[in-house]
Amino acid sequence: MQVDELVEAVEALTRVRHVMIDTDNGPRWATGEPRLKQLQEAVYVSMGDRGGPGGLKSERSLLSSDALYRATVITSQIGDWCRMDGVPVTRDPITDLDAWCANRVTLDDRADEWHIGQLEKWAREIDAMFNRPRAVDITTTCPVCGEKYYEGDDGEQCVWPLKGYADPFKVECRACGISWDGPDAAEELADEIGVTRV
Repeated sequence: MQVDELVEAVEALTRVRHVMIDTDNGPRWATGEPRLKQLQEAVYVSMGDRGGPGGLKSERSLLSSDALYRATVITSQIGDWCRMDGVPVTRDPITDLDAWCANRVTLDDRADEWHIGQLEKWAREIDAMFNRPRAVDITTTCPVCGEKYYEGDDGEQCVWPLKGYADPFKVECRACGISWDGPDAAEELADEIGVTRV
């Protein structure tokens, strides 16, 4: 049982996976890069990208420094595990983690709980970096303040102050600052703005 859990935790970081993505025609399944490769690519793109197109520079830099830090910590830790178990280190986290795991499952009398917990933590951290919730404008007035307009960051008047996130659910009004958080709040807000639930 321990062997299966360890292998599963390693493969969650090193293998291609199926992910749900949003498209114009609704959500669909797609093949996603291994989590560690996704993290590496964020580092390499950021190191080679010096202000070209592809989003706001400040957003790219923020993700890039986070990705670089996380990749460095994970690669270093995997290298330490390899050295402790006598496995050659290549500095490629996927190659090293797979080699470490292949060696580890052959050992007798070992405890994998801490390693499994660490691997699962890394998977959650990488997912949190790349699966940031996207905001959508809700095209109705705020049910609390009644405003249809709000002042944008540049001082201009903008329409539709309600800004919503799906996962986790949150809606905030950019006019009065009130927010609705969680599933119960979603139902309350739906009632307040007259959305018919099926």
